[in-house]
Amino acid sequence: MGHDAERTGPERTCVGCRKAAPRAQLLRLVREETLPGAAPRIRYDPSRSAPGRGAWIHADAQCLDLAITRGGLARSFRGAVDTGLLVGDLEELAPTTSWKR
Repeated sequence: MGHDAERTGPERTCVGCRKAAPRAQLLRLVREETLPGAAPRIRYDPSRSAPGRGAWIHADAQCLDLAITRGGLARSFRGAVDTGLLVGDLEELAPTTSWKR
C-alpha cells in the first residue's frame, strides 16, 4: 500500500503561491487566443479539460494577485496575458470573494 494509499489524485502547483495541491482543490485556467498582436486572454476552465495550455490556481484572491504581480501567469502561458475576463469568471464562480485587485 504505502504511497498509493496516501494519494488523493494528481497534484498540480498553484501559479500564485507556488504550493502543490491535489488537482481537485485548484481551478484550471486556459489561454484563449485573440486577434493577432493582442495579448491572449486567460479564462477559467470549469470542465478542467479544455484544449490548450493550462495553469492551475487556488480559488483565492491572494493567489490570483500573486500570480499576476509575480508573473506566474505570464510564465505559465509563455508571454503577456490579459486577465480582465478572468476576474469576471472567478467572481461568478465565488461571488463572496473579492477578486478585484
